[in-house]
Amino acid sequence: MALSAEDRLDAMDAVVRMYAGVDNEDAAQFASLYTEDGVFSGSHGNNVGPAAIETFLKAHIATGLEHGVRHHLTNWVFTEAEGGGVAFTLYVLKMEVNEEMMPVATADGAGICVKTPEGWRVKSYHLTIHPAYFTKILPKYQ
Repeated sequence: MALSAEDRLDAMDAVVRMYAGVDNEDAAQFASLYTEDGVFSGSHGNNVGPAAIETFLKAHIATGLEHGVRHHLTNWVFTEAEGGGVAFTLYVLKMEVNEEMMPVATADGAGICVKTPEGWRVKSYHLTIHPAYFTKILPKYQ
């Protein structure tokens, strides 16, 4: 079955709202967009389920690395996920917006969203952060 435009937009909306949680330093919002067995993975390890994801993100936010930044999501590609749902890839551009307007980091994201009784949720999301900016731009990211 081909993906509908509505399915693509609904999956995109879930991921955009997830990143709005990070930008607003709201770990609960970020985590609420995952399924009960949802996985958030990357260089930070694997976090499974909303409670573990929220705990991880609260600790990450407490480091100050998300204060005054905005994440811009681009270059979306959607396909039908094996077993149902929407698979997606995207690019992430993290920008400092409080002190100076400058890029802080870039990353690749890949995941799967599924339709649940509560709406579209993230089943899995893997973030691959590119290290270049962390070491060259802002001292707080070193």
